[in-house]
Amino acid sequence: MKIVIYKVLFTIFLSIFVLDPLYSKNLTSNSERQFESLQKIDLNKIWLKKVLKEKKEKLKGQALSNEEEKVLKQEVDVLKRKISIEEYQFIEVATGVFIERGEKPNLESKKDLSKQIKEILMPLLEGLRRISERPRKIELYKSQIELYKKAILIRENAIIKIEELIKKDKYGDLKNSLNLSKEMLFTEKRNLEFDLTLAERSLRKIDGKKSSFINEAGNVLTEFIGTKGKNLFLSISVLFIFFYSFMICRNRLFELFDLSDRFLFLKKTFMALYGGIAFTVSLFASILCLYFLNDWLLVTIACIFIFGILWSLKQVAPELLDEARLILNLGTVREGERVYYKGVPWKVDSLNFLCSLTNDSLEGGRILVRAKDMMNHQSRPMAENESMFPTEKGNWISLKDGSFGEVILQTPDQILLKTLGGSQIYYQTPQFLSLFPENLSYGYFIEVTLRLDYQLQKRVLELLPFFKQGFDEGINSSDIFKGNIKKLMVEFKAQGEHAFELWIRVDAEGVMAPYRFTLERLIHKIFIELCNEKEITIPLEQLKIHGQAYS
Repeated sequence: MKIVIYKVLFTIFLSIFVLDPLYSKNLTSNSERQFESLQKIDLNKIWLKKVLKEKKEKLKGQALSNEEEKVLKQEVDVLKRKISIEEYQFIEVATGVFIERGEKPNLESKKDLSKQIKEILMPLLEGLRRISERPRKIELYKSQIELYKKAILIRENAIIKIEELIKKDKYGDLKNSLNLSKEMLFTEKRNLEFDLTLAERSLRKIDGKKSSFINEAGNVLTEFIGTKGKNLFLSISVLFIFFYSFMICRNRLFELFDLSDRFLFLKKTFMALYGGIAFTVSLFASILCLYFLNDWLLVTIACIFIFGILWSLKQVAPELLDEARLILNLGTVREGERVYYKGVPWKVDSLNFLCSLTNDSLEGGRILVRAKDMMNHQSRPMAENESMFPTEKGNWISLKDGSFGEVILQTPDQILLKTLGGSQIYYQTPQFLSLFPENLSYGYFIEVTLRLDYQLQKRVLELLPFFKQGFDEGINSSDIFKGNIKKLMVEFKAQGEHAFELWIRVDAEGVMAPYRFTLERLIHKIFIELCNEKEITIPLEQLKIHGQAYS
């Protein structure tokens, strides 16, 4: 709308301040040019009617062969058409109004397949033809004008040469034939001049409509919004309204069905089938809207687009069927089950073209995965109270590589471990799980093997209660471990190679996980104190040398 207003204002400005002097100067010349054009058209009409009359009189002659009669009838038809064109042209030049002239439609009852295909594609071809109509016409008229000028020049030269021959006495016997040839060339020259004039007028008419690129673009945009754009908007609106209404009805309809997990695939199957039918009906209603709006161009484009999509689906049909089986909860991955994806455990929340996987034990523990990427995975039902990850934030863990520390961050991508000294160790989540983390925050135990000298063979079993009581009192007297020791065991283990071996096991609460190594050192300290109290010798490792005596 703004473009139209700007055009009007610009035209008024030019007419008042710029074009007014030019208009007053050119007014007389335009009227003279119009008068000359009307005179020329009127002379052309008179000449064409004269030639038509001659052809008709010649056609009435009795001594005409079938071939000559056929040629004369064709010439008569051409002359009638030219006279009709000149009459319309006279009206257009006199009034300044272009009068549309169209051919009557040819209605046929029987049509073959090729004609039907042409009729279907005709709106699209017509739209493409309109876009390129102006440059094609300009090029066509220019080429025709060049050909007409060359043909006229050739005939003019031929007429001049024939006139020279007529003037010579040598060709006196051939004057009649030469005059006939001259008359024929003159007639052809007049016809060509008529066609040349018509082509030049048509070219001037098209060039007269030429405007700037901005105006052309504005006209095209305005025309599109007023016709095709409006129809396209209505069609898309019908598609959206129908599909949205179907989806609202679907949600309310399937809320009435309460199926168990065993028959969940039936619900998803019916929902998918309902969605497909809803989209098909909505699309049909959208195309039907274009049909009622009589916009065959958009109908043709929509049909070709839909046919192209269906044709391309043929190549990916097997893969789509596998994805559909997965989405309908009939594949190797099921909703509500546990699946390992890229080495990390997940719970399958929903299956769709984008599958939703969650893990509440991980920060940011929700990802979307394409159905295609889930094809080669298998899920299993989750056990009751099964954890989704072996650790949680704040847990103290020990890894197979010897690392020990507190988990301060765990996400689907990485695990951050803080050691006792404050340093931080980064692990990729699959790598972290491959190191078999031992979670100490739920409780742990320490095993220590201590040795007694073989000189205590008679007393070693009697000393077991003494050591147990000593370890119990020593550990519970510590400010750190007091009340956090669940169990303490002191037992005879075996006769070692150089000493008796005692087995010490201490079970501690999970809150004591940061003091795991402190507890181990405390056990060795208490053992030395108890040995000193009883004056027991702690044996050393002995080295045996094996050899042969000299002879």
